[in-house]
Amino acid sequence: MGDNLGVGIEIGSVFEDLLATEEMDRPAAEATPPERARRMMVATEPSVRSAMLGSVHSRWDASVRTFSDAADCCRLCAQFSTHIQNEELYGSLARKD
Repeated sequence: MGDNLGVGIEIGSVFEDLLATEEMDRPAAEATPPERARRMMVATEPSVRSAMLGSVHSRWDASVRTFSDAADCCRLCAQFSTHIQNEELYGSLARKD
């Protein structure tokens, strides 16, 4: 087993719990991720490798970002939050109250 098996199991469990819908209960090619998946990001260090991390985007249509240090992680999270806010204000993402 790989060193990061727990990472994949945890990420898969969280996404399945948060994003489980009838539309996702189909083969991956036919599944439709819920809109809330667009609001989710996984931040990971470059040394963490997991097949589940690799499938986050294709299975759940969520974002995976790699950071190099704490400052880079904060920058990525701020950029992602800004992107979500812009999508709510000017794009196709429904606003959250």
